[in-house]
Amino acid sequence: MNSITVQEIKRRGIAAVDDALIQGPVHVIKNNRPQYVVLTEQSYKELLEAQHEATYHRIKASLEDAQANHITYHDSVDALMQHLDHSPNMTWTLATTTSFDRRARKFLAKHPDLRNCFAKTL
Repeated sequence: MNSITVQEIKRRGIAAVDDALIQGPVHVIKNNRPQYVVLTEQSYKELLEAQHEATYHRIKASLEDAQANHITYHDSVDALMQHLDHSPNMTWTLATTTSFDRRARKFLAKHPDLRNCFAKTL
């Protein structure tokens, strides 16, 4: 782990972080524990892009499941749990919330190539 202490940063200033960043992300140690991680701007952008890609693929897979009717609707958590208890061969269930629906609609607005395929699902 590439790390530097808070005391070292206080002593040397940002130059201490700059030197450590050459080796990759820097864990800042405070009270003998890692408290922060410092990244270069490029590493941060790559992390955000990877997060965006993962979200894209998760939502796309969920929408494909919904379009293939691999979905059930339940009015409550109890109803969902009862359904799962009585479906021993079921290996997965897609549970959505109003928040998920809003995010999926926003996602589809940004990805018009997928909107036509899944517009009927949401």
